[in-house]
Amino acid sequence: MVPEGCKVIEALPSQMAYEVYYVEGVYATRDVDGRERPLRYYAVIPTKGSPMGSRGDDSLRFPTIVYCQGSGWHQQWIWHHLAHHVRMAERGFVVVSVEVRPYGETVFPGEVDDFSEAVRCVREHAAGLRVDADRIAFWGDSSGAHTALMAAYAAGAELAPRCVVDWYGPTDLRLFYQHDWSYDLHGPTSPAGRMLGDIELAEHSDLATAASPAHLVTAEAHVPPTLIMHGGADELLPFEQSATLYERLRAAGKDVEFYRMEGMGHGEGSFDNAAVLDIVEGFLRSHMA
Repeated sequence: MVPEGCKVIEALPSQMAYEVYYVEGVYATRDVDGRERPLRYYAVIPTKGSPMGSRGDDSLRFPTIVYCQGSGWHQQWIWHHLAHHVRMAERGFVVVSVEVRPYGETVFPGEVDDFSEAVRCVREHAAGLRVDADRIAFWGDSSGAHTALMAAYAAGAELAPRCVVDWYGPTDLRLFYQHDWSYDLHGPTSPAGRMLGDIELAEHSDLATAASPAHLVTAEAHVPPTLIMHGGADELLPFEQSATLYERLRAAGKDVEFYRMEGMGHGEGSFDNAAVLDIVEGFLRSHMA
């Protein structure tokens, strides 16, 4: 019996392919100045059926994105892009956003080591996270893209991802001191300078080169397919950083796609919409089938 005044809606269409649920935890601990430092993650997981209680069909396994949130290499807020992580999970991807140590707690490549440890943890707990361990991609934005690229390009067979998504990440730190910019990108108090141990990059070109994903790209190196997206009006990180990586990948004969988001700044606006996620999803599916 429906009470008078109650509106009845019938045959609602399904809005998304999957329901989602959320878990979080600690994937590793580090000693920082004599204290135990937990490194956290959260995972957004697709499911069929009710996400409560049984959390749906526990036999399902999904292609998985391990995500590194950008922060200028200082302390992350790993939930910053939770909204588009949920959207990707609704499309059928597990998304695991991981915390890495900031400058002041580690020096390069400590944050890359943390990210790689998180990938190992995801693989080891694949069943509980509904992860298909044979279909893992890396994704990051800004400094998080730098970490994801370094981990992807230097990974051995155990950790190599199927592909990697780079949203407006630093790729050639030497360009920070070779070209003028509107603010300091290379001094000892700049984010990159602090990430490398409070150094002036121009005085340590060997370290700047070693910390540059573009310089890991050679014709002989195993480099996973790479999607690059960068705002054409980025005021914080020069567009040439992405252009440089793209040109090196093409010259080395690697699989790469590159999108310039015309008029967009550093990760603002158009990066958080369905059309952009369609591009990311299409790229991921093409390499994780």
